[in-house]
Amino acid sequence: MAVTETVTHTVLQFKLFKYELSLASRALCEIEKLLMRYGLQGRVIETFRSSCKPLFTIIAEGGRYTVEAYGSGLICVDVVQHADSALIKEFSSLEESISEVITARIPQRSFLVHKGAAPYHVYFMTSDDEVEQMKFTQQLYSARSSYQQIDIYHSEEFGVILFLDYNNNIAESDFIYTKTLTGNGQYDMGNSSILILGGGDGAALKEVLTYDPKMVIMVEIDKMVIDAVQEHMRVICGDVLDQMKGDNYEIIIGDCVPVMKQFIEMGKMFDYILYDLTQAPISTSEGKEWEQLVHSVLDLAIRLLTPSGRCLAQGHSACCTKSSNLFEQQMKQLTCPVEFSKGTALIPSYRQAWMFYTIWRR
Repeated sequence: MAVTETVTHTVLQFKLFKYELSLASRALCEIEKLLMRYGLQGRVIETFRSSCKPLFTIIAEGGRYTVEAYGSGLICVDVVQHADSALIKEFSSLEESISEVITARIPQRSFLVHKGAAPYHVYFMTSDDEVEQMKFTQQLYSARSSYQQIDIYHSEEFGVILFLDYNNNIAESDFIYTKTLTGNGQYDMGNSSILILGGGDGAALKEVLTYDPKMVIMVEIDKMVIDAVQEHMRVICGDVLDQMKGDNYEIIIGDCVPVMKQFIEMGKMFDYILYDLTQAPISTSEGKEWEQLVHSVLDLAIRLLTPSGRCLAQGHSACCTKSSNLFEQQMKQLTCPVEFSKGTALIPSYRQAWMFYTIWRR
């Protein structure tokens, strides 16, 4: 059995009251002396220094210690070391000592990114560019399809959880996501026609089928996502992914853009369209930027709606106003004029509020 080592990654930040190159260089010298005093003496393998700016890296037994000064007066002490290092126990004292010797204030406390022993990814970027560490007990599935990286983990906190291209997609704890996407019971979907764009995890399909609709068509580009979820996430999808066709539903494997264009040519219309594509929608269309692709999908979706129909769409993190503004800008440029309302729901595994939209023809 392979032995894995646990490492910690800690960042200490300080702000000089006044920035001058000579002051920054002197501060780094004092920090180097402190690091030696706190246990690196005799363990240093090599030290790298920059000739163009205040920066040095110490490679020592059991760790790497990089100290850098920035023009804003910020000094960053970046430490990667084994979890059993004696220096770890001294960080609080070290932080105070550095603050004293270089006469600087501490703009923020130590940020511990912590424990990189797992044989799989544990750090992920959230939609608003924050680094998040997930605690998994097991990796259940990992493969790369023709379109994306697919990973499924088990988490004690959130249950089984699906990641696509290292972005959190859905967890067993996230029923509120599915409930909000499908309208929170606000609409009577019985005997209606429904189109689901994306939704390869099967959660939305499973939910809308409880309303006894006339017909549901789900268009998912990646069959490997469906197969992985069908095997490892039965709580999410139930048995709806076991067959590609049922009495009142059909799953189409393909790019939703050409499929919707075909539906328009056929004169097909839907009472409800659920936009459940990933944050960066995947398409086989060459050269399309994110904004263009979202515009194309939304434009086609609105054209497929019945006069009183509704498009229910998931958006972005409520904190990510730039993405929300871009999404809303696309809606204002559609061929058919639309109106929309929006709201948020707190998604457990996302650890943040998520934006949802209801769109209809004006």
